[in-house]
Amino acid sequence: DQHRGWFHSSLLTACAMYGRAPYRGLLTHGFTVDGQGRKMSKSVGNVVAPQQVSEKMGAEIIRLWCAATDYS
Repeated sequence: DQHRGWFHSSLLTACAMYGRAPYRGLLTHGFTVDGQGRKMSKSVGNVVAPQQVSEKMGAEIIRLWCAATDYS
């Protein structure tokens, strides 16, 4: 998990060593869920590979999905 792992460990280490954060800003997002509202996970097997979507529907649909995501 990048949020608890890399983001927090980088922040805590840099603050302890240098007294400041290692980055000026950081954008994180929540989980992507499937049609039943379950977190999408490789271990569960309910993920959709972007390459498969791109091959079937074109890359523009992935761009639209990314652009439509609310990061606020």
